[in-house]
Amino acid sequence: MRCRRAIGVAAGVMAAVGILAYSCVYSRGMVEGRARDASGISHTFIKKYTPPSAEDIWYSFSRHAVTLEMSFRISEADFLSWAAEHGWLVSPTTDKEPFEMGWHEDRVVETVWITNGFSYRCFPPKRNGILNWAVIVAYDRQRGKAYLSIAPVDGT
Repeated sequence: MRCRRAIGVAAGVMAAVGILAYSCVYSRGMVEGRARDASGISHTFIKKYTPPSAEDIWYSFSRHAVTLEMSFRISEADFLSWAAEHGWLVSPTTDKEPFEMGWHEDRVVETVWITNGFSYRCFPPKRNGILNWAVIVAYDRQRGKAYLSIAPVDGT
């Protein structure tokens, strides 16, 4: 429920795709780019999920697949506050319970392992043919970097 509430307005906002600021590429419904800080993000949907204190931001948004991926530098306190604002109940990651996710940034694919930080995953089921939204959020203390992935659930 928290996941759905956090993403509830996504479909309405999707119609507001526009030209982005600082260092972005727009083609075939895809927007990919970078911004030094949150003030460099002008796209409504991307801005909604960009914390005000985020820096060194990378984003990839597809209006056709309705997906958003972001990474950015942020302090731990600001990350925890931002996650709480969206209703994402992050839990600690440790060496014993690491967080793993496939990630691509600047067309480089890698696996992100976080053993000292926080993570949250929400994969709600599709209900009555209505899409729900999967959310993955993670924070790596060693890098001071956060990761966000939002995508529709394609299950039944």
